[in-house]
Order: sequence, then structure tokens, then C-alpha cells
Amino acid sequence: SRSSSVPILPLCHQISRQKPRMEKKTHEFKAGMVCEGCSGAITRILKKIEGVEEVTCDVPAQQVIVKGTADMQIMLDKLKKWGEASDKMVEYVGEK
Repeated sequence: SRSSSVPILPLCHQISRQKPRMEKKTHEFKAGMVCEGCSGAITRILKKIEGVEEVTCDVPAQQVIVKGTADMQIMLDKLKKWGEASDKMVEYVGEK
């Protein structure tokens, strides 16, 4: 009868199976928000992105702060798409 032992994978295969630990970062964006509807839409859009943990919108300052492990470029692309659809300015300010 055959042994039901699990084959031992080479170390390189064991490492590649682990999800890389993404570093938590805080990103700041500027967005042409004029009301709570704008900030609500931005929050909904960003929260759908994997790795976004917290979104804070300051409408008067037109500031969006995002905390988490999400990729900045993905967030910027989504925000720019919103900006084009709503005719609003969107830009990346930097990492905080």
C-alpha cells in the first residue's frame, strides 16, 4: 500500500505560496468634492478596492486620506475615472 505522506515542496515553492505582506501606508489625494454626495461616492469607490481599510474625506479642504495596503495607482485610476465622469479635478498629493 502507498504511504499517504504529503510531498515536501522545495523551499522556493513554499515561499511563493505565501501572500506577500503588504506594508500599510497612508496616501493623500486632492479631489474636487463640493458636497457630501461627492465624498460619499469617493468613499464607496475606494472601499471596493482590495487593501483599502480607511477613507477620510474633507470636503472643504478637498482632501482624501486613504489608509491601507492598496496600490496607489489603482486608487488614482479609480478616482480619475470618477473625476472624468463628474467633471472634477483629481490628483495624487503623496504619502503621509
